Amino acid sequence: GLCAERSLELVVGLFAILKAGGAYVPLDPSYPRERLAWMLEDARPAVLVAQPSLLARLPETLGARVVSLDDASLRALPTHAPAPLATPDSLAYVLFTSGSTGRPKGVQVPHRTVSNFFTGMDAHLARPPHAAWLAVTRLSFDISVLELLWTLARGFRVLLQADTLSPDWLPRAVRQHAITHLQCTPS
Repeated sequence: GLCAERSLELVVGLFAILKAGGAYVPLDPSYPRERLAWMLEDARPAVLVAQPSLLARLPETLGARVVSLDDASLRALPTHAPAPLATPDSLAYVLFTSGSTGRPKGVQVPHRTVSNFFTGMDAHLARPPHAAWLAVTRLSFDISVLELLWTLARGFRVLLQADTLSPDWLPRAVRQHAITHLQCTPS
């Protein structure tokens, strides 16, 4: 599991889980405690990576090893890159549905599917070397795979949207950070 505010720590935790051969289960700290408890019960992650400030918000971790995203804990970990452990059929992530028909359901996505998605995006989106993406989607939604994983794997600059925004944040951020790409629902 991964529980972090939208921050550099979220990105570090995300890539650490994937690099270690794990699958991430986004545990959005804005979700009600009951939903997080159900997600933890259903997913049963072996490891829970979290910002220390969020641990008290989480329900029982059900025996998961807790790895804190604080400087002291991270400094104690090995600095060498682990050997790749994931195979195409290994899980990359588990996202939970909205639960509109009852309880949320965990949808398991293997690395093969992520790789196919990346290949499709490579074929259909221009990749200028100066590209800068604005990541606005929470990690618990599938389009975040485009905004964070695909973009960073391609070497693009990514600006992670803050949790609290003023109404003029978007146009100011686009100008100030020279954003070239933004994924959003037109309305």
